[in-house]
Amino acid sequence: MAGRAHFPDATAERFLGFEILHASIERAEYHTVVCGEIWKEDVDRRMRLGGLCGNIISHYLEKHGIKRCSRILFVGLGNPDSVPDSLGYAIAKKITPTAGVDGVAAVYSFPALIPGVTGFDTVRLIKALKELSKAEVIICADSLTALSRERLQSVIQITDVGISPGSGVDQCAEEISHRTMGVPVISVGVPMAIFEDVLTDGYTATPALLTRAECDVIRDTYATVIAHGLRCSFFRK
Repeated sequence: MAGRAHFPDATAERFLGFEILHASIERAEYHTVVCGEIWKEDVDRRMRLGGLCGNIISHYLEKHGIKRCSRILFVGLGNPDSVPDSLGYAIAKKITPTAGVDGVAAVYSFPALIPGVTGFDTVRLIKALKELSKAEVIICADSLTALSRERLQSVIQITDVGISPGSGVDQCAEEISHRTMGVPVISVGVPMAIFEDVLTDGYTATPALLTRAECDVIRDTYATVIAHGLRCSFFRK
C-alpha cells in the first residue's frame, strides 16, 4: 500500500460530471478525479469514469512519446490476501496480455507484486520484468492510504511522478520511477484505507488501518472502472 504525492497549486475543472484536480511540479504531473461513492452509481456513470481515466492515462502516454504500438508493462502492486491492499492485483487480473500485432500495443501484465512479502526486492523485480518484456513504459496500480476522510475511496489518482510501494504503511521501498526504471512510469491508485488517528483527528500510539465494511465491493468497482480506462488508453486511436 503506497502513500500519495503532494503537489501545490492544483487547478480544478469538471468533465463528464466529475471534478478533476490537476497539478504539476517541474516535469511531473498529478491528476485526481473526484468520483464520490461511484460503487453506488449506475453502470453508465462508471463507464464514463473509466473513459475519463483512459483519457488522462492517454495524456501521459502521449506526453512521454509512447505510441499506440509500444510495449507496455502493467504491474499490479499489493497483497491479494488483503482486500484493502489488493486493488492493483484486482486490476491486473482484468488486463489481458496482448502480442502487439498490426500496430497495436503489446501489453504485459503481472499481478500481485507484494513489497516486502514476495522475498524479492520489488524495484529489482520490476526492472527485470521491464528488461524481459523490453517495455517502453511501466504502469503501476496500487492501493493508497487516505490523508483525509473526504478522500477515502472517493478519488482516483494518476501521476507520472512515480510510486513508493509500502510507503503508506511505513514500509518504504525504493521508488518506482523514471529515475530508477529508465523508462516513464505512470501510477494509478485509489485511497482504500485510512489510519485511525487521521479519521478521528486524534493521537493514537499505534493507529489501526481502517476501511469501509463494503471494501470488497468498492475494490471490485474501481478495478473494473480503471481496467476499462487502461484498455481504452492501451488501444487508443
